[in-house]
Parts: sequence; structure tokens; C-alpha cells
Amino acid sequence: MDSVESNKPRRPSYKMSLSHNLLPLNRMLPTLTIQLNGHTRTLPELTSPTDLASVITTLGLKADRIAVELNSDIISRSSWPQTQVAEGDRLEIVHFVGGGSNTLASDHILLT
Repeated sequence: MDSVESNKPRRPSYKMSLSHNLLPLNRMLPTLTIQLNGHTRTLPELTSPTDLASVITTLGLKADRIAVELNSDIISRSSWPQTQVAEGDRLEIVHFVGGGSNTLASDHILLT
């Protein structure tokens, strides 16, 4: 019986640790990382590229109260759904606030 068993082809061993050859989780899942008002911001809910309207929605901003600059170009609100934002793009977002007078002020906001 031993000679019959020794003639069987051996299966390779597939034992390996769970951490063997695994990328960190943040490298495995698609995300969008941008420069937002001068700071790196990762949006795990979005993939690259995505439309600017989705970025604004994900950030929880009210569209009627902000102005957006993408890579040094001001983007009109009507163009947001067609404007693509890709990995590493630079967004500057200004939030408009009304004061006690008839003038309109703006705040350069940090979105974290």
C-alpha cells in the first residue's frame, strides 16, 4: 500500500499567512484624493474620475452658497455635473456668507 500512495501526485501546499502579499486596505479600495483648499483630502466614497457635483454633494456643501475653482479655473455651477475631478486635482472652495450690511463677504473654508 505504501508504494501506491507514493505514486500519487502531490498537491502543492497553499499554506500562507493572511498578511502575505496583501496591500494595505486603502490601496485596495478605489478612492479619490484631491487637494482641497491647500490640504490633502481623501474621499473614500468616490472614485477617480468623478463629476464635480458629486464631490460637492459628498462634502455636504450647499451649491448656492459656494464658488469653486478647479486647477486654477473657476467652474460655473451649471458645469459641475459635466466637470470631471481626478486624482490629485486642486479644488479651492469659497463659501459666501451674508453679514449685517448689504455687502456679501466670503470665507475661505477648510473642509475636513
